[in-house]
Amino acid sequence: VICSSWFLLESSRVKAEKVIKILFDSTIISIIVLIVFFIAKFDFSTLSKKEILKQFVPDLFANVWFVPCYAAFYLIHPLLNGAIGSMNKKVHFTFCVITFAFFGVLGLAGWGGVIMNEFVCFCVVYFIVGFIKKYAKTFCENRKVNRIAFLLFTFIFIVLIVIKNVFGLTFVKLDQFYSPILLPALLCLFNLFNGLNIKSKTINYLSSCSLFVYCIHENYLLRKIVRPLYYKKVLEICFNAYFGWIMLCAVGMFVGAYFLSILYKQTISKV
Repeated sequence: VICSSWFLLESSRVKAEKVIKILFDSTIISIIVLIVFFIAKFDFSTLSKKEILKQFVPDLFANVWFVPCYAAFYLIHPLLNGAIGSMNKKVHFTFCVITFAFFGVLGLAGWGGVIMNEFVCFCVVYFIVGFIKKYAKTFCENRKVNRIAFLLFTFIFIVLIVIKNVFGLTFVKLDQFYSPILLPALLCLFNLFNGLNIKSKTINYLSSCSLFVYCIHENYLLRKIVRPLYYKKVLEICFNAYFGWIMLCAVGMFVGAYFLSILYKQTISKV
């Protein structure tokens, strides 16, 4: 979202075919996964008719919530640019501070969750990126400050995660989308990479597959059936090595999803 916002801030029009292709790719991948489950003779009696229907229209039911949310966000970005253009520095800064405090700080304890959703967070992040790009050029280019800030916020996040696990603080939402700890860290990380002068066809190609990777590994059937079943089986066999098995699943799905994404990109996606 940060990367997209940075470039969409300079965009004034919407490409309808881009939105259609994003939604269509998501749908096709979902149907392919369902077909694979059918070929593998999966017992569909464990699923409701609604769950099966969702595989045919995943964006309508937000099976992979990021896709329809991003599509809607992309469609309205010219309006957001218009709003940013009408704000002076003081108004823009005040807006960012208030939304960051409400959605971020209060949201940390779950207090902002009633009216907060991912789409609103997309827009709020857009305004923050817009302010940084427009008024904080010196900060963006200061690699030392960004490096220190990134390491500091990442360290705080890890410490809080450990504290949360030790004391069981279920009301603290550290990994929320609009976290006051993760968002600053990722903004600094973006600045560090944005300052690098790298031209790589390989990186661009892999980046173009990232949405496919997401649609595959976060597919409803894989998320709700395959991964939980995997954890159940391996933890029954050797519970003491659970961390290794979890990492194996993560790396396996990452590599596997990228392989399948490249295969999809070179075949069905072209059609």
